[in-house]
Amino acid sequence: MKLILFGNSELAKVISIYFEESGKTVDSYIVDESFKKKDVFNGKPLYTTDYFLENFSNENFELFICIGDLKINKVREKKYNFFKSKGFKFTSLIHKNVTIGNNVKLGEHLLILEGNNIQHNAQIGDNSFLWSSNHIGHSSIIGKNVFISSNVTISGCTSIGDNSFVGVGSTFANDIEIGKFNYFGNGCNITTNTKDYQIYKSSKPILSKVKSDEFFK
Repeated sequence: MKLILFGNSELAKVISIYFEESGKTVDSYIVDESFKKKDVFNGKPLYTTDYFLENFSNENFELFICIGDLKINKVREKKYNFFKSKGFKFTSLIHKNVTIGNNVKLGEHLLILEGNNIQHNAQIGDNSFLWSSNHIGHSSIIGKNVFISSNVTISGCTSIGDNSFVGVGSTFANDIEIGKFNYFGNGCNITTNTKDYQIYKSSKPILSKVKSDEFFK
């Protein structure tokens, strides 16, 4: 089957590289009409969604949607549901340098980049993205439409609710339940359950009054 990517952003370019490295060749790209400025993107044909649906059979293609955490993952979720309703088959991008334990359940249309460690009995829901170098503890559950940035630690038996976003370097204690549509800024340390639709931000760095050249004399 031919691989087609939805999107013409920097993210699409990066994901294209990962697919090429995995041995899959990107055939073409598709975007909505308002985002199409040229006929070629990244050296490959660029079609509008409507044109593609009218002129090609989706039975010959597998699709990956290159949309990040826009509107707390709602944009990617909407496109995923749209193309699923049209009968598209999705592919996942799981890097060869990912460690996956026993009895791990993986959904469809996943992005799991290098350095991720997914321990035994964990679950990753459909349409979720895990950027590089995260730890997903044993028996943890990552919901649907989630975006986890880099260097995140999710301890064992913890669940992350659907459509949540987790910023770089955040940590989650074991055996807690994170609500749906939660947003965690970089460096959060979460130790208790959270409700749906919560936003958490880590404290701002404190600027010292002492200059570095004075401190390190």
